Amino acid sequence: MAAYADNLDPHIVRQAWMFFLAREAFKEVKKACHFYIDAGHNQEHPSYPIFASGIVITYTRPFTDGDTLPRLPKKFEKFANAEMIKTHEALLEARNSIYAHADAFESHKLNVIVKYTATKSATQFRYSMAGTKKILRYIVIPETIKLCDVQIELATNALNPLYPKLYPHDVIRRVMQAERRQQTSFLLKYPKPRHPKKA
Repeated sequence: MAAYADNLDPHIVRQAWMFFLAREAFKEVKKACHFYIDAGHNQEHPSYPIFASGIVITYTRPFTDGDTLPRLPKKFEKFANAEMIKTHEALLEARNSIYAHADAFESHKLNVIVKYTATKSATQFRYSMAGTKKILRYIVIPETIKLCDVQIELATNALNPLYPKLYPHDVIRRVMQAERRQQTSFLLKYPKPRHPKKA
């Protein structure tokens, strides 16, 4: 049975959670994009607005600074490939101007339509609304898969050196010898907020 490991460096714990959650987010986005393309869906499909919103929010979440986990380091935003830079920036821009913020609705257009009819006995006004809004262009979706492959590799490479720092080999060896097993596991607690809220 897994046990909590105590007395760990909180900075290392925070980094481990940050890189792990980022990697999982990139994997989810990649899987969703593959599913959408394989299903033959496109920008006209009724599910596209919700699908696009989901991949944008999931992909960009690791690039926001939170109370507990910081945003990913700058190396996750530097790419040799110009197309990947464009795709990454398009996803961040879509988050800020279309999907994540309440004031993103400023980019939408809303028309109030008034229909007027008059007869000998009465005059009628009928009101309705029609809106247009920005959406993430479908062309970004295939490129997002390639981008996620790079991000998953970066996150994995960032995680690997942290394991021995969290659980030194001599500690692991002692635990496994005591348990007489070839494999063991530890639960890594989610870190406490970096800046606790004042009462």
